[in-house]
Order: sequence, then structure tokens, then C-alpha cells
Amino acid sequence: MSLKKEAASGVTVYNLSAGKTLPEWLREKKKTALRYDEDYKKRIELIQHLEFPVASQNVRITPDGKHLLATGVHAPRFNVYDLKELTLKFERFLSCECVKMEVLGEDWKKVALLHADRTVEFHAQYGSHFKIRVPKMGRDMSYLEASAELMVGGQGSELYRLNLEQGQFFAPIHTGLPDINVVGLSLGHNLIGLGGSDGVLECYDPRDRRRLARLDIGAHANAEVYGGADGAEISAVKFKEDGMMIAAGLSTGQCLLFDLRSPRPLHVKDHQYGERITSVHFHEQTRNMITTDTKICKVWGRDSGKMFTSIEPKADINDMAIVPGTGMMVMAVEEPRMQVYYVPELGPAPKWCAFLDSLTEELEEEEVPQVYDDYKFLTRPELQELGLDKLIGSNILRAYMHGFFIDSKLYHRAKAVLTPFNAKEYRKKQIKGQVDMERTNRITIEKKLPKVNAALAAKLYEADAKKKRDSEKKGAGKQKDAELHHIDSDDDQEDKPETSKVALLKDSRFKKMFESQEYEINEDSEVFRHLHPGAAAAKDNATAKRNRQLVEEHFEQVDDSDDDDDSAGDHPSMYELKDGHEMDGINPSAGSSKRAKANSGSKKSLQERLAGLDRRGRHQGNRPLAEGTTFTVDMSAVKGKGKGKGKGHSTGGKGKGKGGSKGKGKGGKGKSW
Repeated sequence: MSLKKEAASGVTVYNLSAGKTLPEWLREKKKTALRYDEDYKKRIELIQHLEFPVASQNVRITPDGKHLLATGVHAPRFNVYDLKELTLKFERFLSCECVKMEVLGEDWKKVALLHADRTVEFHAQYGSHFKIRVPKMGRDMSYLEASAELMVGGQGSELYRLNLEQGQFFAPIHTGLPDINVVGLSLGHNLIGLGGSDGVLECYDPRDRRRLARLDIGAHANAEVYGGADGAEISAVKFKEDGMMIAAGLSTGQCLLFDLRSPRPLHVKDHQYGERITSVHFHEQTRNMITTDTKICKVWGRDSGKMFTSIEPKADINDMAIVPGTGMMVMAVEEPRMQVYYVPELGPAPKWCAFLDSLTEELEEEEVPQVYDDYKFLTRPELQELGLDKLIGSNILRAYMHGFFIDSKLYHRAKAVLTPFNAKEYRKKQIKGQVDMERTNRITIEKKLPKVNAALAAKLYEADAKKKRDSEKKGAGKQKDAELHHIDSDDDQEDKPETSKVALLKDSRFKKMFESQEYEINEDSEVFRHLHPGAAAAKDNATAKRNRQLVEEHFEQVDDSDDDDDSAGDHPSMYELKDGHEMDGINPSAGSSKRAKANSGSKKSLQERLAGLDRRGRHQGNRPLAEGTTFTVDMSAVKGKGKGKGKGHSTGGKGKGKGGSKGKGKGGKGKSW
């Protein structure tokens, strides 16, 4: 298992839920095939099945710290996880989305769920126990253990009290708030804190239901952030365990910390995202505040107000819970997998995953170099080139490994002084850029063919261009006919739009055909020749055309003026080797550069050509003939078909045959005596 390590403000944060998520509809065969996927094998599942199909909404840790409770969608469901076994204990489906969840006991066996359909559903160990409807839509609820009352607040100014011991509603608490967004409860003195939609916080004593204090939180925040909290609503309220401090979060992204003995805030922390604060927590071990909005989770000092670290998940945050006494936090986010983070500096790992401490200690030994956006890393020779080596030892340079970190602004200034502005070089560069731009406008941009099936792509481009030319000619002809006959061309019936063949290259269905080697067309295979017999014939025609070009390049045709017109179609063509060309140049496999070189040279004389023939003959083992020597050529082995003229009564005649040989010809026309 590999941990994804993040470092913000020098504090190490480990993401324990990094990796791929699998959809529910994935087949088992596909799931088993994932064992070969490296990314899937390196995934982290601290708690198995800690995910929902779409998103998670609420998360809670039981007071005994042994179970984790979460709700999510879609369909709405309620999951309970056994932290000792690090797995899902059970899953229950709900009839409606859960707005808020409250644990009524020390463990998971008694839970209250506030639904979006104005109902409160109670769950026991065996399942759903009872449902009851509240008068108005609820937004938040809290459980007062001293009197066994469930406080539900929502639309309207009344706080509804449901007594679980007697099983009935008590008289509600009438407040001065237009709507109740948040219900906070102090465990130290049972003080109830209500956050309203007008940015006002009111505190009530549950014993006599009268208001004890009223504080305008939005006004204090607006004064600190200079009008950035106009129209803010209270979205989160949290009491400290001893009941002496209270923290309130606003819908505009500010969090205020108050001492109950003072109406002025101790600290005002602005998240600077403008998103509502979703949860506020007191971390007693490190005296820090952990506040979250929909974008980021910030940890800052309760005494000093300074930033400690921040965690920014990829998805929006809906809720967060902290494992008591540890540095682990669980976030319900707008993605299937819930996010689990571990910050060793906030506390040790929980007892049910004590192995995390040993893993993180090993990772701490591996130092990872940090790169900062506002600083430039320079070595000592680079500092000497810039003339900044005198600053070594000062606060401006920060020594690191084999070099120094320097402020990027100072680096750019020093570089500008070292290389001043050159007007001539700048002018040349501008002129060159302008000329290149004009050239690119004149030159037609060639279409790049894909590496796979380039011939097919070229055919598609050629067919598309031909179709475009034909359509332009057709349109021009129609316009000309309309002008001749005084007919408006707009009244003609429009042609049906035709699909471009080039679009196949960009179509996602055929894209792999031009990218993957598996789809490459082998034109030499027997299957291709069988399916496309015309392609082989076209290839042979191209070869024959090339051979004809070579013959015309090296030979000139000899006309036979004595032939009659009637037999001109059956007469074989006679060619004579051109001056300056040799028989070796007829080789079709010879390169075009060799032929061009032979043609570009001057014509050789007769003596030079004879000398060349003599050299080739000696090389092949032939001996030259002495002067006056005679020899006989046997023509019987060479037969040719020819056509000629006959004299007298003879029906045969001498004719010319193919290949430069003489043979028997067909009967010519004889002249009578």
C-alpha cells in the first residue's frame, strides 16, 4: 500500500483514500481482471467499501470510537462501518435523502435521521424503529441527553422539542430568528445556541425556554472583512467541551471564535473562497481549530489565529468528522469515495489502525525536494554569472542542497541588468516574425497523414477534395444556367448535404483505425486481395505504366512507313536505344536519382560506348574478337512473330519480330508478274 503524501505549510498530510473507484455495475469478470492494473493495485482502502454510488452527505463517529456512520446517495442509504474490522458492517436503504444524522447513544444501536420530507426516522439494531413528522421542514437537529429531548430547527422561528422518554412533542421554543439554520448544544452546561438566517446567534436555557443572549455575528464579520459578509447567514455552530467558547461559521466563508464572557470575537478567520462553512471542530490536543467549507479544510491556531495547514480535496465537502484524540479526519464529499486524511502532527493514529505510524515514519525518512513558485533555484556558478555571489550568507539567499533559493523577482531584475535591451536585435526579431507570418499565409498548409493507414487517409482526402471541386463546378453551372434563363438560383431545390469522408479521421468510432497498429491494412495479404481484386489490378497497372515511362525515357520508336493502314493495329512497336543511354538504365528497380544522373550527363561518343561495352564483356568472361574474324549467329532459337511483304507468287515473306530478331512472318501481299 502506498500513501499519497501532501505537504502544505510544511505540515505533512497523508491521503488514505487515494486511488481508483469501481462502479457497482462493473462485472465480476472485469473486477478480477483489475488485479493486473498497477494503479488499482496501488490503491488505498483503509476501510473497505467506504464509498457510495454518487456522493456522501453526513458522517459521524460514535462516542465509543468503534464505529463510523455515514449517509449518502443515490439511492439514499445509511451505512455503518466496524473500525476494528476495517470493513462495512451493514447497509440500509432509506426512503428519502438524509439532511442530518444524530447518534443517540454510545454506539451505533440508536440513531436519529432527519429526512428531506419533514420526517425524523429512528433506527435501532434490528432496523428502522419509528417515523414521526415535524410541522415544518427541518434543517438541523441536536440531542440533549440530560432531558432526552431531540431539538429540531428549520423553517420558521420555532425550535421543536421531541421528548424521547415520553414519546411526544413538548412546547416549542419561540425565538426571534426568521429561520433556524443550525442547532448547537454545549455538553458542559447544556446551553443551546441557535444560528439564524439573518446572521444572528441566540442562546437559550432549555430549563425555562427563555433567551439568555443575542449576538449579531454577521455584523462583527462584516467589520473585520470590510463588507465581505453582507447578507451572511450562520451555517455552523460549535461549543467547546467545557462550554466556555463558541465558534460560528457563516455562509460567506468566515469563521468567528468567541469567548462566552465577551461579545467581541477573539479571531476572525476568512477562508477566502466565499463558500459556506460546513463544519467547525475544536482540536483539544493541539489547541487548534479545524474549519471546513465546501472547497477546503483549514487548521489554524486557536490562540494565535495563525495558519497551521490546509487540506483541499478534489470534490466539494459536505461534512467532516474527527476521530477523537487522533490526527485522522473523515470527509463526506461530492464523489463516490469518502476522503480520509491523516495528519501526524495533530495526533497519533487510532488504535484500530496503529500500523499507520510505522508507515509514515518510513516515509518521513525519504526526503522529497520542494519546488516553490515564487523562488528560483540557482547554483553557485549561476550566481556568479549574475553577479549575486556577494549575497551568499544574507537573508536574501536560502541555502539548499548544492545551490540557493532566490526570490524570482530579484532573479529577473538581475538578469535584465546583465543582458540589457538591444534595439537592433529586437527589430530584427520583429521583422523576421512578420515575414514568417506573411509566408505562412501564402503557403498552403499540408495536411498531416496519420502513421497508420496513411494510404487510406490520403485516398479519403483526395476523394473529399474531388467531391468539393465537383460541387463547386456544379454550383457554378447552375448559377450560369440561371443567369442565361433569367431564373433566380435561390429558388432551385437545394442539394442534400453530404457527409465528408475526412470526418472519419476524427470520428471516435473509427479513430483507432488510424492510431493503433492492430487495425493496419496489409494490402499484400491474401485476404485483402480476395476482398479487393481491383486493388491488385490497379497496382499492376501502375507498375505497367512505370515500365512504359522507362521505355519511352531510354528508347525512341522507329516508324515503319511501308506498313499499310489496315494492319496498323496488329503491328508491334519497334524501338531504338537513344544516344547516351545504356541497357542497364532500363532496370525498374533503379532509383530515380541514378536515372536523373545518367540523363543529366552529356551524350557519349561512339568510341566511349564501344569501350564501355568492351569493359563489360571482359568483366563477364567474354573474349574480344580479333580483327578479320567471322562468326555465325543461329536465329533458330529465337522465334518472333512478324509481318512483312512478299514478292512474286510467294505467300510468305520476311518480317520483323519482337526483341530485335528476324523470324517468319505472316503472308504478305504479293505482286503478280
